[in-house]
Amino acid sequence: MARFKITKEVQARLDDVFELFSDIPKTAERVGGVERVEVLTEGPVRAGTRWRETRIIFKREATEELEITSLEPNKSYAVEGESCGIRHHTEFRFTGRGDRTLVEVEFTSRPLTLWAKMTSPLAWLMMGAAKRCVDQDLEDLKAFIEAGGDNHLCVETES
Repeated sequence: MARFKITKEVQARLDDVFELFSDIPKTAERVGGVERVEVLTEGPVRAGTRWRETRIIFKREATEELEITSLEPNKSYAVEGESCGIRHHTEFRFTGRGDRTLVEVEFTSRPLTLWAKMTSPLAWLMMGAAKRCVDQDLEDLKAFIEAGGDNHLCVETES
């Protein structure tokens, strides 16, 4: 299993930060690395919400189906998905500090298939790219909310 953790402080109140970070349908408007989002479940975002997220990775379009597996309003939510025989789990935790919010993101991946298990010693190669991607997503969301949340990001990321 491979993992990393990233922590960011956002200059906004906890409820606003949680609402923005968990607003899955608007992710592509706020995160430069996300090309589009197709929500697959109806109703408000909750545990069980599923969507397809499309990004450009290594100059190719890549779409993954993701699901929120747990959600505690203004505290945390977890997202899981599977790609190339590897199960990804991302946990977002939020701690309010007055007019600031500490956001902690922990990403873990676990190989499921024989091929993924055989190549898992090379996982550290992909973890660097995954960590940069998650860090940029967090920076985009942080910038969006700290700018008042009403502007659209035009961020280009290298793949």
